[in-house]
Amino acid sequence: PRPAASHESEAVETPATVAAQTHTCEEAGPNYDLLVGREKELSLLRAEYGRVLAGAGQPVVVKGEPGIGKTQLARHFGRWAREQGAAYVYARFFDYEASRLAPYETFIDLLSAALSFERRAHSAGALREAVKARCGVGLPDELFAVEEGGAQLARVGSGDHFRIVAPLGKAFLRLSAERPVVMVLDDTQWADEVSLDCLGYLMRVR
Repeated sequence: PRPAASHESEAVETPATVAAQTHTCEEAGPNYDLLVGREKELSLLRAEYGRVLAGAGQPVVVKGEPGIGKTQLARHFGRWAREQGAAYVYARFFDYEASRLAPYETFIDLLSAALSFERRAHSAGALREAVKARCGVGLPDELFAVEEGGAQLARVGSGDHFRIVAPLGKAFLRLSAERPVVMVLDDTQWADEVSLDCLGYLMRVR
């Protein structure tokens, strides 16, 4: 006797099915979010994060030739740090004049991000109030002073410059007491002198 027909049918992969799957993969495009061959470096960053929480951390410099995955490494570490409850803030410097921000602008943006403050939607006064309320720090007028044409003022003496940078450092320090703050600055070889001074101060402040 002939066997009874089964009501369950196996999926048959026809040429048309294969073509449809291939087309779907092509539409999805390549995955640019992969981190390949950097597991050791990522583990080192995570270990350094643990030392920071234990009070023995230090600034970390990631060096290497262009295109080897430094930015991707920082992005994956930042995602992991957020999962640990940290505030992750990122900024990038550029080598062409049109994309350079005004002095202090980068660090004001980083502070806004650490505060989860939508700076572009509010005035400088609103940001100053938010920093005062959250950190107990008054940001000086020079951080937001602009010349005619909208350029931020940079011509300050060394003493004035320290007076401007110090409140930024204190604000970040107060925020880090609430929860860890992971700050990533990409392509610092293109940073201007003022930004390097700010970075140097933040690396020293405890």
